[in-house]
Amino acid sequence: MDDAVKIGLGALLGSGFAVWVAWLNNRSAVARSFLEKRRGIIESILSDVDSFTTAASIYWAVLNSAVFKRDQKDFLSPEELEKLKKPR
Repeated sequence: MDDAVKIGLGALLGSGFAVWVAWLNNRSAVARSFLEKRRGIIESILSDVDSFTTAASIYWAVLNSAVFKRDQKDFLSPEELEKLKKPR
């Protein structure tokens, strides 16, 4: 009877430890997937912001050139006019 109790308690302790380890692994996997999803969203937003700032920089540079040429009594080339009219 004494051996059966020792074996039973050992099995109970081992299974409790296994459940605890499985729970920890599941928790870390959930946290990892959450962080990967969050990182993907942030990368998408940064990509959109980067393309917007690039387009805005080009637009403002061409607009600045147009104002400078207007002040110098010069005309814009057709390519520069297209850059100003083309939506980004």
